[in-house]
Amino acid sequence: MYSPGTWSRNGLDTYSTIRDDFFNTASDTSTDDVMFYDLSQLYKCRETFCSETDVDCSPGYYTLIKGECRCVCPSEREESTNCKTLRNGPSTTAKWPLTPFVLFAGGPQHTCPVGFTPGWYSFTGTSQISQAVTKPPVLFPVSGKTNDIPLCTKDAPSDTPIDWESWPPGGQYCMVKPASESCGGGFVESRLEVQSLAAVRYNGSIGDTVVNGNNITQKYCCRYQESTTFPIDLPNRDPFRLMVRSTCPKIRGLKSVLTRNNLWSSIYTLTNASTSPYWPFSTCLTTFSCYYLPPVYGCNQDITLDATTRTATVTTPGFPTAREPNRRCFYNFNVPPGSQIKLTFNTFDLSVASDDNFLIKRYHKWQDPYRIDETNFPKDTISEGDYLSVEYWSGFDVTTKKGVSFTASVILPEELCYDSAQKGADYSGNTYITETYEECLPWSQTVDCDNFPDTDALWLLRSENSCRNPEGSMLQPWCYISRNGTCCQKRYCDVCQLQTIVDVIKNCAALMAADPDFCSTSLSKNGCAKSCGYTPLPLTRGTCEPPTVPSDGTQSSDAKSTYNEGDIVQVKCTDSPADPMSEMKCTSSGWTALSSACRGGCDDKVSFCQDILRSFPRFCSHTKTRATATQYCAKSCSICSASSTCSSPSVSTFTRTSSAESVSSGVFMSFTCSPGLYYWSGDRERACGLNGDLLGNNLDCQVQPPITDVNLNLVRKRLDLLKTGTAYLMDFDTYRVPFKGVITRWYYYCKTPGVMTFAVYRKVNNVFTYVGANNVTCQPDYLMTYYVPLQDQISVQEKDVFAVFSAVANTLYVSDCNSNDKVLVNQVIAANNFNELATKPVSGTYCLVPSYAARVQPA
Repeated sequence: MYSPGTWSRNGLDTYSTIRDDFFNTASDTSTDDVMFYDLSQLYKCRETFCSETDVDCSPGYYTLIKGECRCVCPSEREESTNCKTLRNGPSTTAKWPLTPFVLFAGGPQHTCPVGFTPGWYSFTGTSQISQAVTKPPVLFPVSGKTNDIPLCTKDAPSDTPIDWESWPPGGQYCMVKPASESCGGGFVESRLEVQSLAAVRYNGSIGDTVVNGNNITQKYCCRYQESTTFPIDLPNRDPFRLMVRSTCPKIRGLKSVLTRNNLWSSIYTLTNASTSPYWPFSTCLTTFSCYYLPPVYGCNQDITLDATTRTATVTTPGFPTAREPNRRCFYNFNVPPGSQIKLTFNTFDLSVASDDNFLIKRYHKWQDPYRIDETNFPKDTISEGDYLSVEYWSGFDVTTKKGVSFTASVILPEELCYDSAQKGADYSGNTYITETYEECLPWSQTVDCDNFPDTDALWLLRSENSCRNPEGSMLQPWCYISRNGTCCQKRYCDVCQLQTIVDVIKNCAALMAADPDFCSTSLSKNGCAKSCGYTPLPLTRGTCEPPTVPSDGTQSSDAKSTYNEGDIVQVKCTDSPADPMSEMKCTSSGWTALSSACRGGCDDKVSFCQDILRSFPRFCSHTKTRATATQYCAKSCSICSASSTCSSPSVSTFTRTSSAESVSSGVFMSFTCSPGLYYWSGDRERACGLNGDLLGNNLDCQVQPPITDVNLNLVRKRLDLLKTGTAYLMDFDTYRVPFKGVITRWYYYCKTPGVMTFAVYRKVNNVFTYVGANNVTCQPDYLMTYYVPLQDQISVQEKDVFAVFSAVANTLYVSDCNSNDKVLVNQVIAANNFNELATKPVSGTYCLVPSYAARVQPA
């Protein structure tokens, strides 16, 4: 997946997701299940290669995989039952590669996988053998200074040629070279010669290992050019180990733990050391291995919910005493078509540190799952449609964590506050807060967005900032929450109030105690929706009698005896049926009046044209709204002739920036403050109204600058996170201090808790001098405001530069856009802690767009 800044010249995002869990998946690398499904359908793999066998693989599909026709199932489904049951054991389709190879043994008794030949050898070092492990799996046998190394040998296949290309892509790892074959298929050979303090003992099959008294010569096959995050398909029924340099490859169906083993000897020789599995030191050799252990199944639940059985409560194994280690469970939900599934978490007590996984797929069966953990679990999760699947997989550790208890419930289509068949296109309520508690932008500020739904412009520009779903183009009502030029971010809205109201911010009580007006004035108030007593707007929905259409038109859409608020009827011109359809809408006060159904005419067809021009002065001329304006607002837009004329105000405090001194109705003028004055309020663009006056208000420009929030529009959730050990100086016009004053607030959006530093630098003759800094505490996943105490407020000058630093990794959300062709390249200072910011010089550049802003108050 391309990053949001891949095609960006200024480092800002070029795309965003409507829900964060679209891309915030459990794996660093997508398994591309969607792509493989699409390719199989596009190239008709089943029809071309597998047409002779009629196999029902639903909910999966039948296709050609690695030369074999078989079922491909969603991750929660079992291949051996043609995807008909939930996965309840190891994979039946993964096979060992068609080469000989040697692995380290795994399992409690260092047993080998089925079909492997066991063997071992001993090594005695100069010091006590040391092994380290982050979790509890069995280590190699140790007796004092002697370490026994158990091995498992897979012989070459007897009925097929050796094929090194049969090793699956992905992973960086080593294995002991087989005795009879050279390394192939991207594997590189390395060799270790090492002297043991005592004679080496060995038994069984030990691969290409030569023992001569105290000396061992062992060869390895290693691959390092592959991704460490792409999952590998290998048999996952039995435990085993892989040698690695530092990171465990991901193997489907197995959990891994990284272990370290030291061989204490100063007498050794490494050939191809850079690809060897050993790290050489003066007195020892260090190697890492990954221990893979299959989970314990047997806890699946296939749950049916309907109008009779509305809910089911599910608990993970061991709840509520202590969650059982290494248990893997799948929970599937069956609901009537068109319904949705809602999960409400009663208790969520797991640990990322223990590698506990709670994975959800709520969009479709081929998506990469989304991982929920103790830092980000929601009160509720709702499926997009009638599919939702949960995978629970606990870690190796024996802990006191309880596990998870959640309640699943069904939402039937008739229980929504809009017509589910229209996906909320008929919703006309006043909800203006998204399901993530962010406030919607007015539709009039989003017309320039690349994907603005211009065919519904008439109704959107009349909706202020309320959530809508124009023409049912999305799955439910939504709105825009931020803009980056023409790239705008959408969010879904919970207009039917299906979710439980919660506090997104964790320390709401402290914030409310520090600021008595927090719940009414703070930009973070919606993040404390529960504590602030946020009350959703009533779910009232009126009705309308059948509309009275204009005398020159007939109703095109199906007639009904009663219409719901939000319903739209289309009216066609009787004498000219080819004319564009006109629309009437059922509102809380009745039908919107329509004076004519036919094209042409010089009057406004609707009564609210002037209101739209007041909120969006470019309505008559903008390329995305001009056709709508011409059809409905001919008089207000001077389509036939000038209905009125407006002259430019003669005011000394601001000047006109548009060319014409007078304009006709529907044409806009633009204004700016006179030199030396600062903008306080008023409309920078104003359209000429039918009464001969400009709509909107004059600019209020003053000598004294107003309190200003610098770059507040850029503070939002992003896909990347701030690195540690570096201060990023934002030496750009949009980030510089706009006037002399003091910093009274910092705004920021964090992913994880931690302390960050916001600093100010002064640039003189291209030299940056430290001015001051404030330390702030991150709370995850909402816009936060830090009110700077009076004694800590930083005095700033015009064009001073803002900077950010964190001693803790992955705190602040950022867009990481580092590349030589970017415009927004920051100066950076390397520092170990914030105290060094005052003394360290600039040491390089880096492209980064951070999610923070500052409030500057004039001195």
